[in-house]
Amino acid sequence: MKVAIIACEKMVLSGCPGKEACVSCFKAINEKSGAFERYKDVELVAFTTCGGCPGKRFTSRVKLLKDAVGAEAIHIANCTFLEPKCPYLNFEELSKKLMEELEIPIVFGTHKLIKGLELVCTCDKK
Repeated sequence: MKVAIIACEKMVLSGCPGKEACVSCFKAINEKSGAFERYKDVELVAFTTCGGCPGKRFTSRVKLLKDAVGAEAIHIANCTFLEPKCPYLNFEELSKKLMEELEIPIVFGTHKLIKGLELVCTCDKK
């Protein structure tokens, strides 16, 4: 499965909360853990950001990832859902629309995030 990851540009530039340089996202894809457990074979074809606030490039980036690099699934990185939440985009609503329009799965989550003693994963388990 060819996957692409879209992360929050603000979080990436300010120091990814999943360890610096988005280490946790790359580690999860290499280990097929977190949201990538669902795939038998997984290949990262792109890692990009939403394009920065106010997120106007999110939709075009999803389309580009599908068309230009052949992504078969788009993952929205965990940092996108952390507090403070994005005040500009309703990811659930926008992703639903894009999945119908582009016929590509958009998965919420990348790695498992440990907060204190609580394990948090925004990805759906299959």
